[in-house]
Amino acid sequence: MYEIFGVQNYNPLETICDSANGMIPISQSTLYLSENSISAWALIEEIINWTNQQFTKSNGQYGDIPVNALQLYCASHYYYYVSDLGHESFLKATINKADEIWPYILAGFLNMNAKEYIEVFQQMVDWSARNIDDSNAIENSMAFFEELEVLDYKFEALNLMTPYCEIATNWVKTWDNIEIIPDGLRHITQDVVNAA
Repeated sequence: MYEIFGVQNYNPLETICDSANGMIPISQSTLYLSENSISAWALIEEIINWTNQQFTKSNGQYGDIPVNALQLYCASHYYYYVSDLGHESFLKATINKADEIWPYILAGFLNMNAKEYIEVFQQMVDWSARNIDDSNAIENSMAFFEELEVLDYKFEALNLMTPYCEIATNWVKTWDNIEIIPDGLRHITQDVVNAA
């Protein structure tokens, strides 16, 4: 059990139940190339792009998107944001939708068995519980942000030792709802999806 949004005993398993059983199309070459850690991002990005297309197609609703894709999408969003701009910016960007986004991040890290990432994420959640008021206003004192900067350094060191892309791609390869699309049929399949 975790404490999240100031609520003790938050159970991320509530976010793990899959209400959508759709298949996620992946190019055969993307899956093959993901064996090389340099190309591992291609697999994650293909799922993120597909998830974005599903959001667009459903006007921002996510009921038809498989939960593992949502978890990867949100965990990767956290990763990209913190890598580029840090925890402070991530908090400012997501605090108004924390109850929608953060459980998927935590559930994604749990499913990836990314314990060290969970620890850093949980420390950010704990910081927000102490420093963000009910109106979602973040205190502007520099002293408040020192702890977040420490988390940024922890996150950076963690990613060097245990790269997120490797953990995430290894998890994706265990999914049973991946549909491998031969490269020659990829554009045809996408046209069919877009026409639906």
